[in-house]
Amino acid sequence: MFDGLFAFVGSLLKAPFICIGWVVLGLVAGALANQITGGKGNACSNFVLGIAGAVIGGFISGGLGLVTPNGGLQLYLFNLLIATATAAALIFLRRAFMRR
Repeated sequence: MFDGLFAFVGSLLKAPFICIGWVVLGLVAGALANQITGGKGNACSNFVLGIAGAVIGGFISGGLGLVTPNGGLQLYLFNLLIATATAAALIFLRRAFMRR
């Protein structure tokens, strides 16, 4: 059950720059999602939601089998689009629950 998770963590430890890339992508996605959703709220929490959006959006697009570009700038822009959309959805959810 945990074999896939251990393999995933092991591959990240072998290539730490992938983690840095995810964080940068998440920060940019959080900033874009903040602007899309009206620019309100705490910037730090929006960045955290951007990173979460990058990870969750990556899992969702991989699980759905969305066709992704082979690499380069096209792949980065595709991932940025997915992460921004997911982060915007997370920001909307956070605002909906914080109002209650």
